[in-house]
Amino acid sequence: MGAVIDTSLLIDLLGVGLLKSLLIVGMAGVLTAGVLRTASASVRHWVWTVAVVSLLGLPLVASLVPSWDVPAIREPLERIWRLTQPAPATEPAPTVMAVAEVAGPVGTGGMTPAMYGTGEALPVLPPVGGSSGSGARPYVLLGVWLLGGALLLLRPILGMVQVRRWTRAAMGDPGAVAPAAAGATVRQAGLMRTVTVRRSPRVAGPLTWGLVRPVILLPVEAASWPAERLRAVLLHELAHIRRWDYLTHLLGQIARAIYWFNPLVWWAVQRMHHEQEQACDDAVLQAGTPSEAYATHLLEIARALKRPALPATGSIGMARHAALKQRIRAILAPRADRRPLTWAAGLSTTLAMAAFVGSVASLQGPVTPEQRQMQRLLVTLREGDVPARQQAALRLGRLGDARAIGPLLLALRDRAEPVSVSAGLALQQFDDPRVRQALASGPTDPGRPDAVAPDAVAPDAVAPERPVYLWMEAEHGELTAPMQRFETAQASGGAYVEVPNGPGHDDGGEGAVRFAFEVPVAGRYAFWGRVLGLNNNDNSLFVSVDGGTEVVWDTPEQHVTTDRWVWDPISDRDWSSPEAPPEPLVLTLEAGRHTLTLRNREDGTRLDRVLVTNDLTFVPSGHGSVGRPLHPIHVWLEAEDGLLSEPLLVKEDPGATGGQFIEVGTGHNSRETPPETGRAIYPFTVLEAGTYQLWGRVQAPDGSGDSFWVRVDGERWVPWNGIVQSETWSWVPVYHQEEVQQPMHFNLTAGPHTLEVAYREDDTKLDRLLITNDVSFTPSGRGPAARPVEVIFRTAP
Repeated sequence: MGAVIDTSLLIDLLGVGLLKSLLIVGMAGVLTAGVLRTASASVRHWVWTVAVVSLLGLPLVASLVPSWDVPAIREPLERIWRLTQPAPATEPAPTVMAVAEVAGPVGTGGMTPAMYGTGEALPVLPPVGGSSGSGARPYVLLGVWLLGGALLLLRPILGMVQVRRWTRAAMGDPGAVAPAAAGATVRQAGLMRTVTVRRSPRVAGPLTWGLVRPVILLPVEAASWPAERLRAVLLHELAHIRRWDYLTHLLGQIARAIYWFNPLVWWAVQRMHHEQEQACDDAVLQAGTPSEAYATHLLEIARALKRPALPATGSIGMARHAALKQRIRAILAPRADRRPLTWAAGLSTTLAMAAFVGSVASLQGPVTPEQRQMQRLLVTLREGDVPARQQAALRLGRLGDARAIGPLLLALRDRAEPVSVSAGLALQQFDDPRVRQALASGPTDPGRPDAVAPDAVAPDAVAPERPVYLWMEAEHGELTAPMQRFETAQASGGAYVEVPNGPGHDDGGEGAVRFAFEVPVAGRYAFWGRVLGLNNNDNSLFVSVDGGTEVVWDTPEQHVTTDRWVWDPISDRDWSSPEAPPEPLVLTLEAGRHTLTLRNREDGTRLDRVLVTNDLTFVPSGHGSVGRPLHPIHVWLEAEDGLLSEPLLVKEDPGATGGQFIEVGTGHNSRETPPETGRAIYPFTVLEAGTYQLWGRVQAPDGSGDSFWVRVDGERWVPWNGIVQSETWSWVPVYHQEEVQQPMHFNLTAGPHTLEVAYREDDTKLDRLLITNDVSFTPSGRGPAARPVEVIFRTAP
């Protein structure tokens, strides 16, 4: 929605960048013109160099230091921002009608007026969007900035190409005229790099270019120069090379191209070039050349320039007319400091500038009115009363910022119906697949069918910002006899656990089921169980968390003939007042691993499934559901990339992902027990603990070749039988052979795990595997391209 490029980002670049560069250049100017006015040109040049490099590194430094909000600076920038915005169009008064009369717009899917039909009058939101001119403005600003920078960068690039061409066509060095002067001068410089000295008819005056293999180009007239002049010229150019001035010269060109809209940056680069030339002049004088003689040589070389010198963008020239008068005045100054830059001076200057630049980089840019308004609305949507939350949801929809989708989806499940209605109307402004899916399922999340039920664990609680739902199959827990596993089609996964009726199985028997689980965030957690209590003598368990005090959980009484499983909050019977209603078990848990133990109290109490959640407003129903996790994780595994053992074979098929799949040859069957060989092992890692589902991309030719054995982390093998018979590849969830309609769920901790697949029936083909904590996700096609083991981790907004 809206322009992809946010105008505020460009204002931050142009406006805040202008301010920050002004402060940095201003500090460098104050230092060089004040405190360091009498320092050597080398020191002043270093200050300007640090300033220019700081301008280039401002974005990086700003991302590393905390922001610094200075209202005296921020507020004027915000006024500038407002001046850049188009005048708001006059908006007609919103039409008001009863929600029950609002027809569902395109994209709302199954969200019908009946779902929201309270008859309450609410405003119908106008479409979000601005004028085309407003939307195009950021692109125009960006285009102008990029064009200006590109033109300025083109000049040094063309200059370097041209000077390289001149170098190739140049004649040998002037040693043929003054061999002693030229050779001795280059050797005395003591440079580790090879320096080439050549003459070219194309250059009007001495210049230097190059970093690794620097080149000094002299005019052809250098052949007739006196030895003293040639020595002075070479000393000057060698000083440029020794000081790496060509590098700082290029950095200055880049800074000018980026900040071309800021005249102060142009001035800073010019000052850096001026101090650079003066520092090299000082090096010549420090080498013993008389100041009067050197000034004369410089004037003679400048006077001999019959044509303009090569522009400064491609090389460093010696005798340019610009600032020549100031240079000669500095050369003849009797008491000028001409010492080179020392390590101590360079370090102290750098530290001082770095401290200042860090403070400048942390300055906070202008917060646009839309951004400030959205921040306030998000806080109101989370913490306000019902009318305030209702209005906040509507206004967030009007703003049209995609960052509001996540909070609005949470508000869609709000217990207060006016808030959920407003969130639904606001979400209609967004063209987003998450919104379409949520609205197609009605006002509550499809994974939470009874999210606003009146008998929630904590009726006054609100949904957490990061909901956690940990579902655990009872039969997957650690069982202690006489707790046993039984099977029924009505149970989730087709199985449940209980201590069967028998002598000695009541009054605190040893039978128990223990679950190890991990919560990703700290908070208050409720515990639910899907249970079946036969009668008032077979309907209770002892419950403890992390080895703490046991509480008595009395489950609802049912009758065995009804076989009706119900979700019941695990509660603590109040022994001091037997007539008091039970207290739901809500505990504060730290992030990390925990244990839940349910021990037999009355035999015959059946346990099918357990839920641990920090969403105290949530009431599970049916077999339960995981819903869509906050951080969907998808682990894609190529079948042929596992550690395979015979008789599993890798075969070719253009229709398979990567062109390969695995199967066992005809005649290999192991229907009763998993085979000792013929297995594929896949190590994988999940980034968050939770409940995961396993999918396979498979082909099953017929009913006698439609199954594998599967297990995770060395647990019991599951016969994955009854795969849909087809001659084409299809995605099928892993399920137990007797639980074909119930995909299996695995409770995994964050970290490494192992998946094993073994053959069960011949000719069953396996192409690819998917492990995901998003049980609402159904893979299709071939899935995304993957490496041998690929973890795709997406953060939901």
